[in-house]
Amino acid sequence: MSARTLPTIWGLTYGQRNRTKCVWCALPLGDDAVPAGIAVGYWGAHNRSVPVDSCPPCASVPSAAPPTAGPPVIRICADCGRLIEDGEEVTSHSPDRPTTASPTIYRHAPSCPDPNDWSDPVRAEPSARR
Repeated sequence: MSARTLPTIWGLTYGQRNRTKCVWCALPLGDDAVPAGIAVGYWGAHNRSVPVDSCPPCASVPSAAPPTAGPPVIRICADCGRLIEDGEEVTSHSPDRPTTASPTIYRHAPSCPDPNDWSDPVRAEPSARR
């Protein structure tokens, strides 16, 4: 049985639900199909879950990396509006009256970079990028 998370019944094609196509790559299955698990699905109180199979190449693929805690944090300086790159010194604090939806406020430390410094090609003036 695969360690990957199976799709729900609602994400399967007709062939995948009927065990004639691989649950991962949707290629036709032969006699060498490998059981992949059970795709779960409910319609109200009715259990519509079905067993699904995978082809041998997909069954031998190791599970994906564990999910991360969320998308990467994009930090924008509240003073100059520039992107704060990884490794740059930064200060951060929550608003004076934080709520669960309050974003963290980031600022360059000790001060913002010179706005006229176009030495970084990512931050280069548009006419200098050509």
